[in-house]
Amino acid sequence: MDREQFFHYALMGLVAALLYVSFLIIKPFFTPVLLACILSYLLYPLYEWLSAKWPAPLASATLVLLCLVVVVIPALLILFPLLSDSMSAIRLIIDKGIPWELPHFFQVLGFELPSIDTVLRELISFFNLGSAADFISSVAKVGLDLFVLFFVMYYAFIGGKQWVHRIKEALPLDKRYKERLFTDIRDVTRAVIYGQFLTSVIQGVLGGVMLALFGVNHALVWGSLMVITSFVPVLGTPLVWGPIAAWELANGQYVAGFGILLVGGIVVMNIDNVIRPYLIGSRARLSTPIVLIGVLGGLKLFGFVGLLLGPLVLALLKTALSFYREEPFDKIPHERASRSTHK
Repeated sequence: MDREQFFHYALMGLVAALLYVSFLIIKPFFTPVLLACILSYLLYPLYEWLSAKWPAPLASATLVLLCLVVVVIPALLILFPLLSDSMSAIRLIIDKGIPWELPHFFQVLGFELPSIDTVLRELISFFNLGSAADFISSVAKVGLDLFVLFFVMYYAFIGGKQWVHRIKEALPLDKRYKERLFTDIRDVTRAVIYGQFLTSVIQGVLGGVMLALFGVNHALVWGSLMVITSFVPVLGTPLVWGPIAAWELANGQYVAGFGILLVGGIVVMNIDNVIRPYLIGSRARLSTPIVLIGVLGGLKLFGFVGLLLGPLVLALLKTALSFYREEPFDKIPHERASRSTHK
């Protein structure tokens, strides 16, 4: 190995080590950083319009403040009471130990059901609701994440184009591959956001209709809240219809209570697993099974941001494999060698 090769491999090792350490540094704030990039990307046309009239720092600060006032503050004001009420309602049922019985026909056949407090205890254990409540109610953690989100978002507006340009320049790919790669990133990102938004609206509508059919008051308001809570991983719409069902059961309305639990748990809570992959796949040019695996696997691996990262990673894999089909890697060294020899 000559001196030039040695320094080449040493540089590669140094870059790999620095990338790994940088990943460990960014990892605790991965979610707010990614959300900041997504929000700045979505609002960038509005930023360009404002920056044409105002100085760039003022335009960026205005949009950050707009997001804080319109999105974050209302979401926190809704989610915190909802989560608190959900846990209170569930614990109310557990403390009361309300019994439930199967019809006599099923009892004759030997079927048995556990008490409802046992079922709810198992649900809390399965979804780890206590830990989720502690996590979301941690004001310091939420405040720090919001600070990082808006800080990154502010500078993403101002320097976003330069960031993308530098990343493009750093990628060791042919120009036509770079353009296609970034086009796929843009298309999949838009498809996921579009699919998630429509899925949330559909879940909210179904949830509102369900509550109206079981005679719950203010079903339109509860359905609107379900549109927002559907973005919360795992918990989602049960944050709204769960306490309502528990309240109905606590007041002796067993048909409404069990009906909401049944329809909510089977239809409203799971309809997103059918609708979201279809909506995303049709716009991102991915098959529905791949999108479903990407969403569920990404959610499990990355948490909330996995809703975007899962399908995006699989879409980029598909794009990279298409590069390989067009220009097999085993031919690239030969072609480069022939070009250098020809020169």
